[in-house]
Amino acid sequence: MIKLFQFSFIFLLTWHNAYPADYKINGKIEGISGGKIYLQEFYGDQNTIIDSVIADKTGNFSFNLGFQKAPGQLRLIFAERRFLDFVFTKETISFSTSLEHLLEDITITESVENQVYYQYLKFRAKSQKRIDELRKQLYTFDSTSVFSRELNAEYSHIVRQEEEYVQLILTNHPDLLATAFIRIDREPNPDLSWNKERANRWVFDHYPDHFMFSDTALLRSNAISAKIISYLSVALSIHNHPDSLENIFSEASFRLLASTGNDSVLFNFMRGYLSNGFITLGYKSLSAFLSEIPYPCCPCETLGQIRNSGKNQSGRMPPYIFLENQNGKKIKLSLRNNPERIFLAIADCRWSDLIFEKLMKQNKTPTGDGIETIYILKKSEKIPVQLSHFTFYFISEKEISKIYKITGRNQRPQLIITDAEGEVTGTFNSWLEMIQMKLL
Repeated sequence: MIKLFQFSFIFLLTWHNAYPADYKINGKIEGISGGKIYLQEFYGDQNTIIDSVIADKTGNFSFNLGFQKAPGQLRLIFAERRFLDFVFTKETISFSTSLEHLLEDITITESVENQVYYQYLKFRAKSQKRIDELRKQLYTFDSTSVFSRELNAEYSHIVRQEEEYVQLILTNHPDLLATAFIRIDREPNPDLSWNKERANRWVFDHYPDHFMFSDTALLRSNAISAKIISYLSVALSIHNHPDSLENIFSEASFRLLASTGNDSVLFNFMRGYLSNGFITLGYKSLSAFLSEIPYPCCPCETLGQIRNSGKNQSGRMPPYIFLENQNGKKIKLSLRNNPERIFLAIADCRWSDLIFEKLMKQNKTPTGDGIETIYILKKSEKIPVQLSHFTFYFISEKEISKIYKITGRNQRPQLIITDAEGEVTGTFNSWLEMIQMKLL
């Protein structure tokens, strides 16, 4: 009996030690004596209250998170919907602050993630306060005045200082989840001397520079949905007519989808979020269009293994390639002496058509502002009816194989960019990839 007891005790002790200790949030908020505190978690655009406690007379409280809680963002809600957000990555979080000055007085005594995160939040709050003050003052002065120039110089200095500070955090803590939240939190700051129209367009174009949706843990936060709403609000600021708004929303949506990179979970969330949102806003056609986007969107065709595939593959195009025009006449097309964009399209491919349409618009820019694109289909394919009024060439299997060997990519659709000497400077198979590189 004693041996059985000893065995059972050893077994229980071993079983207990095989699992990590529970993680906790230990907090103290002075001024919240006896107040109720709620713990909220997120997933995508959803939020759920998962626990609640009552602080003691000194403001102390504790939440038990268990040891299986997935990394993400957790929010404490208290005192008439005031809140504090924390980054959770399998570590206990301990902090203290006051109800009167939540951010200013907060001290993180346990959790490296949140020490870095709140260091950033405090710095940002301080610099943003001064930036807002400068913006208000600058709008009241003539932009040519000496005082206005001094304010603009201070504004530029603070923005530059903030960027340098953030870059230091990103360099020193590249692997923290807090770093991902800090990247997403960044927004472009336009020159205050610009007029409203120019500033809004610049912000819209540069907002995606801060889209870093590469970690699925971000879905367990409100960061992605908040960023989507913020970017669509920027889109609203640049449209000139109600009829143009759907086009702006479409452009913004493609950039948001591109920000998910090659992660199917993030891509599917983004697509669903946008599609559902545009139904609510009354843009049913845009919603339907987005909802039908497949993943992966490209490539639509893969033909065996050709050398080393990848965007960084470099090579020089041959002096010329043999093609056929739409009348079946064989031509010898030079690929050197001029920078070119060669687009190997696919008939009846949604995203090949999308890339084609975007490139056609770029070709219509004033002389000198764009590079002419050569549109090529395989010899066995027919030009889609909706594109029949554009000029296409046809290529044989033999000639297309030569190109694949040079670019290192054996896939279509494929956009190939060359310089004046015929050197390949970029190859792209995916419209997402092209949007990321600001080619569309």
